[in-house]
Amino acid sequence: MDRLDPLDLRKILRFKMPDRHRKALRRGEYNQESVDESPLVDAEDDQAVQAEQKEGGRN
Repeated sequence: MDRLDPLDLRKILRFKMPDRHRKALRRGEYNQESVDESPLVDAEDDQAVQAEQKEGGRN
């Protein structure tokens, strides 16, 4: 088996690196939203839960 020359490695990387960049763009890895900045959903704010609680209290 022949040894890869540095020139051959550069040719391979010339195609691999842009492919990796396009894949990251396609998956949205550059514009992800932080988990800490996302608001959490509160169960008390859910209108369906509030309606069920009101109906249960009337019986």
